[in-house]
Amino acid sequence: MIYYFSGTGNSYAVAKKLAEALGEELTDIAEAVKTGNYKHTMLQGERLGYVFPVYAWAPPQTVMDFVKNLVLSYCGDPYLFAVCTCGSSAAPAITFLGTALPKTGLTLKRASSVFMHDSF
Repeated sequence: MIYYFSGTGNSYAVAKKLAEALGEELTDIAEAVKTGNYKHTMLQGERLGYVFPVYAWAPPQTVMDFVKNLVLSYCGDPYLFAVCTCGSSAAPAITFLGTALPKTGLTLKRASSVFMHDSF
């Protein structure tokens, strides 16, 4: 499962390519919040990813709230990754995301940045 949040479409484009390459389902965080979809049961071997833009050196508040409220069911030690899109610096965005994860019992295995044109 790859959860993404995108304001201008940059993060969606990255999330879509990742989902296609990894064979994972793609879910829009904004739509999940709108419909109250905060539950996910992970299948054996399923990866969990978050893709989001960096807003003022942090993840958007919608992403942070979603991660804090997501109720996951899983067994074993699922692979969790994050990719942020940014203009010039991801700064501590991944660190901020990591502060929202302890409730899930998971930790990030990999975090990356994709540098794109600034949209502000």
